[in-house]
Amino acid sequence: MSTLSPSVHPECQDLLAEISRMSNTGGWFYDVVHNTLHWTEETYHIYGLEIDTPITPKKAIEFYTPASKAIIEQCFNNALQEGKNYEVDVEFNDASGNFKWVRTTGKVVRKNGKISHVYGAIEDITKERQLLLQERNTSQYLEKVINNLNDAVITVDETGVIISANKTTERIFKCKTDDLIDKNVTVLMPKAHAKLHAKYISNYLTTGNAKIIGVGRELPARKLTGEEFPMELSLTEINIQNKRIFIGIIRDISEKKAAISRIYNLAYYDSLTQLPNRRSFENDVTGILKKAKLTGLDIYCALLDIDCFSEINLIYGQSVGDSVIKKVSEKIQETVPMNFRLYRNMADSFFLLYQTPLSPLDESINRRIKRLEKKVSSLAWKDVEIDTHHQAMTLSIGSLRIPAAEVDNEKLIQLLEFSSNQAKSIGLNQCIMLDKQTRQQHERQTLIRYSMLPALEKGEFSIMLQPQYSVDLQPKASEALIRWNSEALGFISPDEFISLAEENGDILIIGDWVINEVCKLAADLQNDNIDVRIAINISAKQIVQPDFGTLLLERIQQWNVNPARIMLEITESTLVKNIDLVRKQMLELSEKGLSFSIDDFGTGYSSLRYLKELPINELKIDRYFVEEINDENVEIPIVNTIIEMAKALGVETVAEGIETQAQLTYLKRHGCNYFQGFYLNKPMPIEQWKTLLQSTKKTQKHSQSDK
Repeated sequence: MSTLSPSVHPECQDLLAEISRMSNTGGWFYDVVHNTLHWTEETYHIYGLEIDTPITPKKAIEFYTPASKAIIEQCFNNALQEGKNYEVDVEFNDASGNFKWVRTTGKVVRKNGKISHVYGAIEDITKERQLLLQERNTSQYLEKVINNLNDAVITVDETGVIISANKTTERIFKCKTDDLIDKNVTVLMPKAHAKLHAKYISNYLTTGNAKIIGVGRELPARKLTGEEFPMELSLTEINIQNKRIFIGIIRDISEKKAAISRIYNLAYYDSLTQLPNRRSFENDVTGILKKAKLTGLDIYCALLDIDCFSEINLIYGQSVGDSVIKKVSEKIQETVPMNFRLYRNMADSFFLLYQTPLSPLDESINRRIKRLEKKVSSLAWKDVEIDTHHQAMTLSIGSLRIPAAEVDNEKLIQLLEFSSNQAKSIGLNQCIMLDKQTRQQHERQTLIRYSMLPALEKGEFSIMLQPQYSVDLQPKASEALIRWNSEALGFISPDEFISLAEENGDILIIGDWVINEVCKLAADLQNDNIDVRIAINISAKQIVQPDFGTLLLERIQQWNVNPARIMLEITESTLVKNIDLVRKQMLELSEKGLSFSIDDFGTGYSSLRYLKELPINELKIDRYFVEEINDENVEIPIVNTIIEMAKALGVETVAEGIETQAQLTYLKRHGCNYFQGFYLNKPMPIEQWKTLLQSTKKTQKHSQSDK
């Protein structure tokens, strides 16, 4: 029924219905005396029933879920029997089976001391309950997320008192969260920081200035056990109910710091000696150079190299070698005074660096440096024990004191390596400090190194030829010699640039260029019917290349040259060092018709067995031995021996470096086959050389026609 009571004025009923509709709240009225139940229209809507559907208390209670039904029955009976009012939130299913949450109330009315009526309201609170449930679930979800973070999350009020802490806090700070709540946050700080905390907070609350709010920082933290550790702290501020709350997110970075330290040590320290490594040296040099350049000062450093260390590794093995390196480094380190720092370079060498820039006017530091270098180089390493016996070790030292403005990091290391090589070239246990003249020599070498290939492209290289004469002084062969006239540096001797080309590998490109030029020249002579063999000097790096033979034969085929017109000159030292590789190349090329000459014979340590087994056509007597011939009547045993050895091997001999008639006469008399040197002809340009050959050919024709 839509009316609450017949006694209620119709206008009041309409007003109550409108209020009920607007508030989505239904009303009900139970008349105890007449046992009748009255509902407002909104109550019918909540139940999902047609308006004016007959209803009784028992039928109304049937719509509640079993658990809620018992609650409602209890509440309603208590109201009727004991006059107790009630308000409960219970589960409910409407007439269409839709699940709902409803809030229902009941209030008792008495007349003459007896309960005459019970009335109340019913409200659909399903959305409210869903929101509460969602909020609760969200809260639980957030709490679960926060508790499972790897970081500690702590909230603190403006007085510094801890309000809350997540579970991770227990792990990081070795405590229970209950031990922290209501404690001042300074319990988690080292004493030095704890003393200043109140001052910082007070200053921030007063001025609003803070260096840490909203900015992550690395700070020390303290566990409740007293142990300190590094943390990353991110601090933010929020306002809740006009109260300032600080949220701190704390990460224990102990492992991160340890890992960084390990990575740093791997990157900047040598694992064997525990000395700073080459990268550390380069970083420190960069810093010192920067300071020194700003103030116009000098820098000092040295490269210390253990003499003959490769022999120790070869004889005793790497583990013993490592032990020696470690012991030697310890001995040097004991000698190094303050302001000097020792670094492990690579293999068996060390850097020594003065840690501050030097005044060019300070002579006292020069004396200190000289004393230190002398002390280090004079150390007797006799207590380095190797396989139960003591091994004496020495050092070669190349050092440098130079204005910082003249060098950069890379050039400095190049100068040190050059200086060390200079020291080693003198002998063992030598110490050399580069002077200005020697630095200029290094700069020239560096310029030559970087200029060779561009010079080749610009056509600065050329071929000169030096004839080799027979006993009747006819040019039967010639040696091709490379020359370099640099636009920037002038004439550069092959003695100066060939060794540098060997070092940096440019000799492979230059050597191929020489082979191509000689093959082209040999093709020209072949077309002119001039029968002259040309000798090409082959470097050690060239002949050990796997594709050397293939490329050489391709050049010969390209120019259609008879291989017999090409002689390959190999130094004796190349033969000795790479015997297996060289033998293979020589045998294969010999089968194709090329011939071989051993250059500088007598200066190396060739085995006669090797010489006998190899396809050698010629031995060249080194100019060093030819120079010994000063009188054609004075015997030179070593020259005689080489010539006799060649005869025994069935090969010819060429003497180079002939500068006098006496030398030529002596060599002819002792059976040398060919002769080369300034006395006969200097190296000459191609056109001049061709003219010589053509002239010789004409002379030979006239001579033959006269006969």
